[in-house]
Amino acid sequence: MFSQVIRPVDVSPYDRLPVDDVRLRVVGCDIQTVANDETVALVREAGGQMTGVAPIDLTDPDQARQVVEEAVAVYGGLDVV
Repeated sequence: MFSQVIRPVDVSPYDRLPVDDVRLRVVGCDIQTVANDETVALVREAGGQMTGVAPIDLTDPDQARQVVEEAVAVYGGLDVV
């Protein structure tokens, strides 16, 4: 999970995802819905699977718990947090 992705305007880290070698499934969150949706689109365009939850404020324990619960509901569990 991550709460924010910072990247240069013309470079996407998702262009280099090893989607052929790894079954990558990402659950991300952001306090900004538009940024969250953009990140989800980038991961999916690169061939990855991603669920985005927004808006989420990770300084709020209840909202942080919501992200974990969403990941478990969608993917059946978590391997890395």
